[in-house]
Amino acid sequence: MLVLVLAAGCGQETSEPGAGNTETGPPKVTTEPMPDPPAPTETRSADTRLECANPTVMQVDHFSDVGGNPDPVKAARAQLGKKIRSGDVVEQADSPGGKPLVRVVRDGELVAIVHLMSADGGWLVDQVEMCPDFAR
Repeated sequence: MLVLVLAAGCGQETSEPGAGNTETGPPKVTTEPMPDPPAPTETRSADTRLECANPTVMQVDHFSDVGGNPDPVKAARAQLGKKIRSGDVVEQADSPGGKPLVRVVRDGELVAIVHLMSADGGWLVDQVEMCPDFAR
């Protein structure tokens, strides 16, 4: 909390009215709290680095006429099938390259990063970086 005390005057005493004779009254004190500083405007992407030991990469090939799903998360869920467990959190992550990335979080740990590629109005899984626990 910040308290500001202000006292003004020249400290001269005289009986003649003039510049130094005006009564200022008691010092002005404020007990108003200082406003909080504005929140930072920096935004951060969801973590997209696997921190497990021995991660592997799976490359996926597709036929040229296979259509993709317009929702990247649904595309990842559909194409990874049983690798996705009922309690897994599957969410889209920010990607600097423009192609969407999908994260798979299991029990609070990032276990897979799914790279997608554009295909006939939608998305297909192109590559999966995964922890050993994800593939089991």
